[in-house]
Formats: sequence, structure tokens, C-alpha cells
Amino acid sequence: MMRHIRIMGMIVLLSITYMGHGQFYSFKTISNNKGLGYTWVNDICCDHEGYFWFCTVNSIYRYNGVHCEEYLTDKLHGLRITDFLQDAHLNYWIASDQGLLHHRLQEDSTFYFNLDQDETLSIKSPKVHQIYEESDSSILLATSKGIYRINLSNYDVSLLTESLNQIEEVNKIEVDVDGNFWIFNNLSELWYIYTKQNEAIKYELHNHGAEIYSIHYTNNDNLWLASHGNGAICIQVNKGI
Repeated sequence: MMRHIRIMGMIVLLSITYMGHGQFYSFKTISNNKGLGYTWVNDICCDHEGYFWFCTVNSIYRYNGVHCEEYLTDKLHGLRITDFLQDAHLNYWIASDQGLLHHRLQEDSTFYFNLDQDETLSIKSPKVHQIYEESDSSILLATSKGIYRINLSNYDVSLLTESLNQIEEVNKIEVDVDGNFWIFNNLSELWYIYTKQNEAIKYELHNHGAEIYSIHYTNNDNLWLASHGNGAICIQVNKGI
């Protein structure tokens, strides 16, 4: 699964060397001087070949360790790119405020992926906030209309939250060891979805009252919440906060 680093503003790559009893840090800024056209970065992703992809407010750039190159300029320039993923078949998925783009390397073709499965609707909607690699055969999408799953073997699309009226816009998904979903939405609410029962439960944060910015699930059954105004919150899933 690809690693993601979330950062706002300029991109800074950090290298560490050890000398004696101390550590010395050197910082290298990747900005216009390295071909990065925009310094407001939404996400940093890494593909299977080790290239870094910088998702910016106006395009996406691939960094080869020396220089940044704007990717698919004719398709992506002007879009707010929110996430990037290279799947197990080595094809690219790119999330944006105008929808989901898919690039098939073997065919060298790029197109908007129609999540709505309805030709009467704009194929560029909904907004896609996150791409989650569920397995080698499927990906999940956190979107302005809920959670979608795409089967990578036949490209079938399903809206997993269609029957859950209380779940609309989803900003981020984490999947626990049982295959259930932790999500937070545009209202900074935390929800738990039992996938087998197709049931959604709002997780009360008691007196924490924090605006959730990001979530991260760990293998030891902890859910970490990055909040604005209340620091980092750790939920021991079986014990509460």
C-alpha cells in the first residue's frame, strides 16, 4: 500500500545523518526552483517505482529526486488535486475537486471515471477527497456523495453508503482489521460503519469537541484523530477515548 504524507505549504524533504552523540538535519526545499509550479500542496504520495507525486491546488507533479514534472498537463492543469494512487495493476487514479481521473499506462489513455453510472449526470462529479487501496482487487473512494468501491478487475462501481441516509460527504476512510469503516465527514463528525450489517453509528467524542482534520487506524486497534484545537486524540477502539 502506498504511503501518504500530508503537508500544507512548501514541500520539505528531510535527510538525517548521525555523527557522534547528536543528529544533524539538512533540509532541501522543493519549490519553483525544482519545477514545482505551486507551493500549496494537499498531499504527497509514492508510487511503486519510488517516485513522489505532489498533489497541489492546481495540478499534480511527479518528482524523480532531481526535478518536478507536471503530469498530464492537458487533463489536470487547473484542478485541485487531493489524492493519488497507483493500483496493483500499475494504473494511476487521481482524485480532484472535479471528480476521479484514471490513467491506464498500457494504453496510455486518461479519462474521467464515471462514478454515477448515469450519462445524464456530469461525469466529473462527485468531488473525490481520498483514494483508499482496500486490496489488490478494489479501491475505496471518499467523496462528496459518500463511499464508492471500484472493482479493479471489471471496473464495476458501487455506492456503499447509498442506503445510509445519514452518511453524505465523506472526507476520509480508514478500514479496521474486521473490514469495517471509520470515517469523518465535512461536519467533522466521526462515524463507524459495520459493513456486514450496513449500519452506521455516530461515535460521540464526549467533551473533546474537536474539529477533526485527519484519522489514522493502527493495527493494535487504536484510532488516532488529528484535530484543530484539541491536539491528537487516541481512541482505543474497545475501550473508548
